[in-house]
Amino acid sequence: MMLVALAVVIGAIVLLDAQKGERTFKTDIVKIDTAKVNAISIFPKNKKQEVSLFKEGNDWKVKVNAQKNQTVEPEKISGALKALSEIRATRLAALTTDKWNQFEVDTTSTRVIVEQGGKKTLDLHIGRFSVKEGGREFETFVRLEGEKETYAVNGFLDPQFNTGIDDWRNKIVIKGEKEDWLGFSVSLADGQRYTVEKIDTIWMLDDALAGEGEVNNFFSAISFLSGNNFADDVEETSLEAPDYLLQVNDIRGDKIKVEGFIKVERKILRSSLNPHNLIQADDSMMEKLFPAKEKFESKQDEKVTFQFK
Repeated sequence: MMLVALAVVIGAIVLLDAQKGERTFKTDIVKIDTAKVNAISIFPKNKKQEVSLFKEGNDWKVKVNAQKNQTVEPEKISGALKALSEIRATRLAALTTDKWNQFEVDTTSTRVIVEQGGKKTLDLHIGRFSVKEGGREFETFVRLEGEKETYAVNGFLDPQFNTGIDDWRNKIVIKGEKEDWLGFSVSLADGQRYTVEKIDTIWMLDDALAGEGEVNNFFSAISFLSGNNFADDVEETSLEAPDYLLQVNDIRGDKIKVEGFIKVERKILRSSLNPHNLIQADDSMMEKLFPAKEKFESKQDEKVTFQFK
């Protein structure tokens, strides 16, 4: 009788835990060492092309096609690894496979596979998200490959991983602190060349006074400039002398160089900060990078005349 009673008690406890669910689920569902991760494969939703990321030396690359790999923005990789390593289950959303479709952790999920030294250490399905009670926080539903359980985790993971190949590539054209820049030189396709540099506290345009406001506005416009369209069909070896050239000098003696090429009515940019990702520019970007000399002429005399009218 005692054994029967004990069995009934144990069964009741197990049933109660199963009903409550949250007593027995694991919170640490992701276990990776971000310092040792050397490959990430992402299979985005809606059958988009696989994103293959891998570490080569100290740099991360993304496979663009069978012949080409390109560098990845370091911040994108560090952000992705941080997001994965911080995943903690807040509740058990479902125990069985019949809920996979509801939470989009089946074949409609974004799948992320992480490797360390050739060994798979994470295989995660990222499903739909929802707004938590109160409307100020998000939660995302996830599932580990090979397991039935669906978990809810804090955060909005979809935008970070449900992306295409180009979203991971280095898009930088110019990046710097404008307060560190001492001057720049520009060469234009029509043969015009000029230099703007700071002498003591005064900006000079070749041998004349430059408009300080115009210089500051130019620096603000280009201090963080990136492009979204890549010119993968253009071979670097086909680029000869640039039609346009911008060189920015800073207080450390470093130089940022941006070359502009006209290729059959297309405008191609190559930056010394990102030399292997050729960017296809539009007219607006070309105007920002390669303005005419007249843009920086000082308006001081005009202002003085205006004040005395």
